Amino acid sequence: MRPLFVLLQQADAPTVLERDARAAWGDETVEALLRAGAVRRDAATWYPCGGPRRFGCPRRVRPNAGDRARPLLAVCGQEVPACRPVPLTRREASPLLLSLTGLGRAVRRLLALEGELAPDDASMPGTLRLGHREEGGGLRDVLLTRAAWDAGFGAMLAERAAHARPALVLAPTATHVRSDLVARYAGPGRVQLAFLEDLLAVRGGELVLAGALEPPVAPAAEAPFCRALTDGGELALDRKAYEALRSSDPPPFDLVLDLIHVAHGRPAEAWSRDAGGHVELTRHEAEALVELVERAVPTEARELACLRAARLHDPVRVVERARRKVDARVSRYEWRTFVTSGGSGETRAFHFTPPEGFRYACLVPHSR
Repeated sequence: MRPLFVLLQQADAPTVLERDARAAWGDETVEALLRAGAVRRDAATWYPCGGPRRFGCPRRVRPNAGDRARPLLAVCGQEVPACRPVPLTRREASPLLLSLTGLGRAVRRLLALEGELAPDDASMPGTLRLGHREEGGGLRDVLLTRAAWDAGFGAMLAERAAHARPALVLAPTATHVRSDLVARYAGPGRVQLAFLEDLLAVRGGELVLAGALEPPVAPAAEAPFCRALTDGGELALDRKAYEALRSSDPPPFDLVLDLIHVAHGRPAEAWSRDAGGHVELTRHEAEALVELVERAVPTEARELACLRAARLHDPVRVVERARRKVDARVSRYEWRTFVTSGGSGETRAFHFTPPEGFRYACLVPHSR
């Protein structure tokens, strides 16, 4: 079934003539896929040329009146016909449409998943949320994507690693999937990557599971390494999830502030879509921004606990310098995310008010 999965990975709704599918995959496989709903017959409107002049233009399919054995006729697509018409049976002319949603429903039945099938997952184009399964006393989301070759696939896996619920991510085939992602996620853990070419088979004319998902995909029991304060709430991350998030480029967020290593005298690391990528912040700059995110209310710079404890001479300047590094100016005096909210001079206040749809993550030590 590998050629089928490679084809599915190449287009949103790939189409192949039934005659070609049966020649390449075999009658048993085609019939099994039709019964499972993974492919469906579409109306015959075109047929490949194959004429002696090899123009390559598709023929138009029309009814062939008076011929019950071959009720369809493929006629030349040129205005002035260059090839003779070809009589066809319905099976010869019928195109098969491969359906990611139909395949997802079949996988959902085979894995006995619960929950609803979502038509698309917003974090990654060409991805379905198939439902969830119970494992180790908890729930694991199951997703199916046809775009594992996409540049954003690593960021999607990193985002799932930071998600409150573990996930099984299914892709049609490992073809063109980054080898480092396969090595990192193709095993037990918070996120597991598996491939349909290994999971599915046709036996006795039916689409079946080729075997159990091995090794068991129970949630990892690693100790929390840090906390992630995100637009979706607070999460506890183990070290593997933290490293996956930090190594994704670009990350699945508009703003990432990382305080994990500042205690060792290193600069704080940040990633800002508005700033165009990676940014270095001083410890005080990063801590001030994170505290504004946590407070989410207008706060004078001099009232930020991290800056008070440092006894800095000009806390307003620290916040303004940090804001310039990660935020976008929308006018001379207005900013997109960390807005000025009243006061002047040393009483100037700032307010973290991200626009709708803005995604952020503050990575802080678990003991903070």
